[in-house]
Amino acid sequence: MATFLELYKSPEIVNSTDPAQRSRTMHFAIFGTTSKVEAENLAAAEVVTFYDGVPLTTYSLEFVGGDYWEGRANYSSGSQQGQSKEPGSSTLEFDTGGGTQRIQMARATISKNVPPLGTVVDFEGAINVNEDRIEGVDVTLPVFHFSITHQLPIEHEIPLGYVRGVFLLTGMMNAAVFKGFERGEVLFLGGSGRKRSEEAAELNFKFAASPNVTKLKIGEGANQVTVPVKLGWDVLWIKYMDVVPTNGKSIIKRPTQANVERVYEFGDFTVLGSI
Repeated sequence: MATFLELYKSPEIVNSTDPAQRSRTMHFAIFGTTSKVEAENLAAAEVVTFYDGVPLTTYSLEFVGGDYWEGRANYSSGSQQGQSKEPGSSTLEFDTGGGTQRIQMARATISKNVPPLGTVVDFEGAINVNEDRIEGVDVTLPVFHFSITHQLPIEHEIPLGYVRGVFLLTGMMNAAVFKGFERGEVLFLGGSGRKRSEEAAELNFKFAASPNVTKLKIGEGANQVTVPVKLGWDVLWIKYMDVVPTNGKSIIKRPTQANVERVYEFGDFTVLGSI
């Protein structure tokens, strides 16, 4: 299980007589995963929107090696300049940078090329077959990260019961259509908020979206396996068997079963707007 940890050298603090020049830099590490998608999702969930009252501007994440990542989050009071802070207003921020995933089966084999006296082996769509295993390849998949910030009226408080509801919703998929995304495509990564006297309360919610897939084809030819439906945040894994082709030249891995596993529960995202 991946773990998020703020590093000992954090934070870097810059103060000024001009409040707009205050800044903070948080240094953090993530360890326990080699997956870029998992590391990005954990960073998106754990990097706070405000640090010592200074708003987040950017954050970055770098793979160091093994299962270890390092990152830094930059906070600046100057980032508040020009932003709408009117009670009742909302701000949308998004990133379509996507994520990576290792796949073992191709959508289609375009060509098979051997020397003049060589024999073609049909690996039935398997990628980077090496001896008795399929190495696969890392590909970019559509993952959409977005956050929504709401400014509440000055007199509006944030009840602890509401905060608990947001907490319990974290790590759940949308049970109904949400912001144009179909059921199961959005994962709630968590929320943050603040309320100070004589200031409007502010709420920030973070999400990640991954598209649902229907009639997903795995393998090629008569042995192709079809997955009817996979929701965006379900997990797909494939069972293979060793098969000796008719030419007897090489053992190939053939997909015999594709399982879709549900690892996240559904949640009612209308809770977020119930304050």
